Amino acid sequence: MQKASSETLLFAFFCLCSFAAAMAERDVLVGGVSEPLKENHSQDSIVAATKAVEQINAKPELLKTLGTDPGPVSLSKVLEVRTQVVAGINYYLTLELEHQGVPFQATMVVWSRPWLERANTQEEPYQVSKLERKEQAQ
Repeated sequence: MQKASSETLLFAFFCLCSFAAAMAERDVLVGGVSEPLKENHSQDSIVAATKAVEQINAKPELLKTLGTDPGPVSLSKVLEVRTQVVAGINYYLTLELEHQGVPFQATMVVWSRPWLERANTQEEPYQVSKLERKEQAQ
């Protein structure tokens, strides 16, 4: 029994070291927010941005936060993406949005749990948890 415990501990230590080495290569702090991603147009970030804009347009209180009520906003461009692994992924997005032909920037945090799309639940798989209009430099 003692031999099995030693082998189990050694295996667990090996797995932990392998995981730490893999994360070090990616410059990812587990649970921390990533540096801005070099590729802002990944499929996942585009989906998160699109779902966020859909949610903003569906909720008048979010449109008021942006100062664009009434009327919908549209996504023009994804400017910056940072991620954080939580129970899902937090996308820290800087987007260029448009309201009635006028572009502006907004920052937001979108909590993504895409597995909820396949689950029989009322919970939203993408939730805007923070939203603000970014003031343009003059």
